[in-house]
Amino acid sequence: MKINSRMIAAIMCSVCIIWISACSSPKQETDEGEEFDQAVEQIQKQIERIVVKVPPPSEIPFIIQSTGAGFEESLVNDISNVDQYKSEDDKSALNLGVYSTDIGYLSSYDKSQDALTYFNEMKGLADQIGVTSSIDSEMVQEFESSLGSREALGDILDDAIADTRLHLENSDRDRTAALVVTGTFAEGLYIVSSLIEKFPKTAKGEGLSANDPSSSIGAFAIPLVNLMLDQEKPMGELNALLKSLDSDATTDKLAAMTSDLVEEYASLNIEETMKNNQGMTYLEEGSLTGLIGKISALREYITG
Repeated sequence: MKINSRMIAAIMCSVCIIWISACSSPKQETDEGEEFDQAVEQIQKQIERIVVKVPPPSEIPFIIQSTGAGFEESLVNDISNVDQYKSEDDKSALNLGVYSTDIGYLSSYDKSQDALTYFNEMKGLADQIGVTSSIDSEMVQEFESSLGSREALGDILDDAIADTRLHLENSDRDRTAALVVTGTFAEGLYIVSSLIEKFPKTAKGEGLSANDPSSSIGAFAIPLVNLMLDQEKPMGELNALLKSLDSDATTDKLAAMTSDLVEEYASLNIEETMKNNQGMTYLEEGSLTGLIGKISALREYITG
């Protein structure tokens, strides 16, 4: 997984600022040490939960493309919906995350002009939640000038979202940052799970077997299933982050829905099954239906 270097540098600067402030404080030395430890611990948790565990917006789409799975235009959130999100900060933050993953998906399949259109529109959502500097006109121009390189587009996209999260965190807006992360992660899972859902039906119609590695389901579905199952731990981290936020209608709903997903993941006994290389049994037995349905429900709540 890529870790944004500018984000790490900025976080380390924050650590230094906290340390300097602590040293110059008139409080007792023990209090200074406790404040420093608490500040460092909080930053470390943010790094673990937001930077390390939850994939950046380009990662899941690029992995999907590398499996050879075809592009499905119907899976991206229609850009015409963007205006309905601008009137509400929570929807703006969540769908800023959604559209960032959609841009990664479009970029990974060389849908460069569509990706640029989405990037331009995403800027309006950034304006709505007060992070204009993270996705500004200069970054849009940089994105446009890099249309020939999917890797460069992915880097710009990941930088934009990482800078957005960092700006929000440094402004004591951890809740809004968490919503952006939630939208980003939910959309990646939605695209993967929707592609997986198509394979059993296609394979059955063609008379193909999931055990046949030369079949479409064997060649494409296995890595997609593995990719979805690999997100169990990041989902747990996201759920813990949402539960740590102050209670309100939006965060309570998201915490409840991600809790359902955590439970669904746990019920699959993924680690043991994957250890025995039996991942395809999930498809053959229909075991993924509950997980896919809950992912779809989360995405519908976010984009609806």
